[in-house]
Amino acid sequence: MSKSTAIKKLIQKVELEDIDIPSMPHVAAKVLEVIEDAHFSLKHLGNVMHQDQSLTANFLKIANTSFYNRGKPITTIHGAVMAIGIQNLATLIAFVALSNYAKSKHINKELLQHPNAVSTLTALLAAATEGIKREEALIAGLLHDVGLLLLFDNAPAIYAEIESTTKEGNHSFVQVEREMLGFDHCQIGSILAEKWRFPAIYAYTIQHHHDEEIATGDLNYTQRLCYLVRIADHIAFEASVGIGESGEKNLAALLAVLGIENNVYENAVEKAIVFRETGLWR
Repeated sequence: MSKSTAIKKLIQKVELEDIDIPSMPHVAAKVLEVIEDAHFSLKHLGNVMHQDQSLTANFLKIANTSFYNRGKPITTIHGAVMAIGIQNLATLIAFVALSNYAKSKHINKELLQHPNAVSTLTALLAAATEGIKREEALIAGLLHDVGLLLLFDNAPAIYAEIESTTKEGNHSFVQVEREMLGFDHCQIGSILAEKWRFPAIYAYTIQHHHDEEIATGDLNYTQRLCYLVRIADHIAFEASVGIGESGEKNLAALLAVLGIENNVYENAVEKAIVFRETGLWR
């Protein structure tokens, strides 16, 4: 199949929203069933999760990030739920399941490192941003690039070429993606967000984290959370955690509208570099 034919087929699948989205793994789906029961117990939840060692290990790993860990390691499902919050549990389980799926398909490790970095940085910035819940900041950062995981799975040859072009020309990935295909991973991520029933605040960030516009006047919570992810995304790229360069063109305006002081931003940049060098996001 020629490259042009492959691209046309991919565009058609996107237009028809016929992108192959993996089914929720059995244990992850069972976990979500448990959570939907208003009377579920953490003991029951733990028993179900322990049926999938990889799911449990990655869930605990996220719970032990620099954001959640206050010096004492979290070693149990109960402790992780208490740190993350029950209201965020279903979405986080879905992300862990998708991440495990991506690893099983041997998807580029940079695609998995980047959202981990953005997640930590978004949570870090949230601590200095009035009104943003750090738990939601962490999950919004984790989820923002889920569309890329799907596209690398659905069109590996096309996306390998986009990755190569991005690295060779020092472009932003989303810029090359739009020029070559006429769409970007944000659209695909929004399809997954709808089918996997992500909360609206996360679905918005997935769909709009590469927008160039900045709203004026009073921002709602969802917009502010998305703008925070845009800043964290830029910092991660500047620290060379991700493929290519940052595509953010309005950094100064984003910092201003959220009231983030320069010293807070610089501190996040310094931590991003340290985290990269110490391998925290691997």
